[in-house]
Amino acid sequence: MNQKFFFPNALLLVMDTTVGIVPESMEGSLVTNTKSCIAVGTRAPSEGETEVILRHGIGEASFLQIKAFDGVIETPSQTITICTVYGEVVVENRVSSKTSRIVVWVDDVAEPTKVEVQVADVENVNEGQGVRLGIRD
Repeated sequence: MNQKFFFPNALLLVMDTTVGIVPESMEGSLVTNTKSCIAVGTRAPSEGETEVILRHGIGEASFLQIKAFDGVIETPSQTITICTVYGEVVVENRVSSKTSRIVVWVDDVAEPTKVEVQVADVENVNEGQGVRLGIRD
C-alpha cells in the first residue's frame, strides 16, 4: 500500500492504535520507539509530501538504501497503523500476530521523502525494544 501525505511535525507513527504509547522524545534520532510504537522523522510538510509504503513481509526495500529500524512492537488488536501525531490514519493493515516485527527503510537520514515499513508476524517473542541502526544527529 502506497500513500503520499504531509506529516504534521515531520513525524509518522507506526503502531497498534489500541495500545500505542508514543515515545516522549526523538532523542536526536530519525527513529525512536517504545515497545508499542515507532516514531519516524519525515520531510517537513512545508517541503512537500512524504511517500509511505506499508508492505507485509521483510526483505530488501525496492528503492530505499537505509535501514533505519529493525525490531518488534506489540500488536494485540492485530492491526498495524501508520498515522500522524494527531491520530489521523494514513494507511492500515491487518496482521495475524499479537507481536509484529517491523523494519523501516528510508531514503535520507535527515528528512526522508520515502519511508517503507515492512511488517512480519512474530509468535512467541520476548518483549523487545527494537534496534536503532546508527542514525543519530
